[in-house]
Amino acid sequence: MAAQAIQRAKEKGDFSASTLAYYEELLKDSFVLKDMHTFRHALNILENPRLVNLYPQVFCDLFEQLMWIDDGPKEGLFSTVLSEVRSKLLNLSTLRDVLGLCKM
Repeated sequence: MAAQAIQRAKEKGDFSASTLAYYEELLKDSFVLKDMHTFRHALNILENPRLVNLYPQVFCDLFEQLMWIDDGPKEGLFSTVLSEVRSKLLNLSTLRDVLGLCKM
């Protein structure tokens, strides 16, 4: 879009602000500014250390519990997941993270 605006300005021989404002028009008519508005809080979420530490570890631990074979019978899928969620994810920090995702 920037290239289109520059090409248009070059063809006109006019690089004034009013001619280069075509770039902003192109942006407004595309998905770019809409996506920037939609995902304006994404950096706050991506900077959350639990996103790269806690949550992947919880899923790995859960998967290990589901796949581990030992001497006794396994608990059901639902009870295993519920137990893991209760013990590691049922807290105020997780609730804040979920609400932060809902802002997106």
